[in-house]
Amino acid sequence: MKIALINPPAADVHLFGQKANFESPLGLAMLAAYVRQHGHEPTIIDAAAEELSEEQVVARVAALGSAIVGITANTVMMPPATKTATLLQAKLPEVLVVLGGKHVSVIPEDVHEGNHVPFDISVLNEGEETFFEIVQELERHGSKAAFLGDGATLERIRGIAFTRDAKLFRTPARPFITDLDSLPFPARDLLPIHLYKPAGHRHKRLPTFSMVAIRGCPYPCTFCSEARTTVRFSSPARVVAEIEHLIKDFGAKEISFWDDTMTLNKKWMYELCDLMAEKKLDVVWSCFAAINTINVELLAKMKAAGCWNIFYGIEAADESVQKHIRIQKFGSVDHVKQVIRQTQAAGIEVRAAFMVGLPGESRKAAMATLEMAKELEPDYAQWNYTVPYPGTQLWKEMRNHGKLLARDWGQFSNWYPAYLPFAYEDPEELVQIRKRILRGFYLRPRYVWGRLRHMRDLRDARRYAGALVDFLSVLKRARKGKPAPVAFESRAIENAI
Repeated sequence: MKIALINPPAADVHLFGQKANFESPLGLAMLAAYVRQHGHEPTIIDAAAEELSEEQVVARVAALGSAIVGITANTVMMPPATKTATLLQAKLPEVLVVLGGKHVSVIPEDVHEGNHVPFDISVLNEGEETFFEIVQELERHGSKAAFLGDGATLERIRGIAFTRDAKLFRTPARPFITDLDSLPFPARDLLPIHLYKPAGHRHKRLPTFSMVAIRGCPYPCTFCSEARTTVRFSSPARVVAEIEHLIKDFGAKEISFWDDTMTLNKKWMYELCDLMAEKKLDVVWSCFAAINTINVELLAKMKAAGCWNIFYGIEAADESVQKHIRIQKFGSVDHVKQVIRQTQAAGIEVRAAFMVGLPGESRKAAMATLEMAKELEPDYAQWNYTVPYPGTQLWKEMRNHGKLLARDWGQFSNWYPAYLPFAYEDPEELVQIRKRILRGFYLRPRYVWGRLRHMRDLRDARRYAGALVDFLSVLKRARKGKPAPVAFESRAIENAI
């Protein structure tokens, strides 16, 4: 069966255009590999990277002759995903339209309540087994009409949602895949690989490829939809085999691990690093880690295995703000400083993530985080606006600490505040605080001299230049990101205001 898997047009592509740093949609590549392994013919249409309109996506689906379309969407991508699905239903009514991704998994009622729902079925949580079962049943029934008309079959498929009599119908959850080694490598050969360009400060060598070795995260951070989810690991041998595949088939020079916290299990990490070092893989790599999972021995092993950069989530300096978001990843500021120094002493660069506009935050608390960042002196730092994504504890509690500014899902991005704590008078004040913080961190003589002092070759010069361009772009685009007034597109948003 011919299958089209779609990454929708970028919701805020107008903010960055040709300079976008798109990441490959690994979830779609994993789905494609799984159904291809079982004899089907998938095609991936990455409309965001290819800068396709919704109309162009539908035209391509028609040309392919696909019987089923799978669309992935996080929260901010829901408007273009919905428009794409609506056009598909109008132009190609015989094609089954399936939605997947984080948004519908945590808030399926937003998608499947009401009349004229453009998605026939939604896959909740992990997609490989569930989507494949949908494909099998569609093939068995012979047509979309016959399949959707068989209510008993729909109810037997675990892990899906659909609309029945304008109401959400949700089947029992499907168990998580425990043996990640049983999954095929993502079908990256179906992606427009040449279009994926990492940000200037997030790569050291090109071409760079993203990977995921772990699913789930045990931490309770209130702003994260992955909080307290079941953790499963690919084996170290499986991870290395995928790296070797990327080197051999795609010429990979760097791997960017996108696991929420790669260093959760030290024994697993030791084994992985030892195997990578033993194989003498010609790649460097970066990852996300939590401060409280790091020690000197682990850092030495990571460096020996090719790690050049670790991304630590630090978020805020104020203890009362930390309690609001329940971060339990580092402890005292002194401990954070110690780990950052140990990381840098091991020859590994540090990226630090902070947030602005957190629940309970004041202007004083925001500036305290800047002062902490200066004291910590990471190689790079980023400040993201706080976004209360559906399904998070922050979404449930946000009215206790501030107000929702976003009026449709497309405004749940990091280009303009979607949420405003009570201490701020208006969103423009928060925009200016963020600008002040970024200038205060990056435009210091000490920081600039530190970057110049660590420059080793032309490749480093290009990276730092790229990072500078990204930094200036963030400052320039902040006001562009101001959302235009819109009508309510979601009852969930209307109820949250």
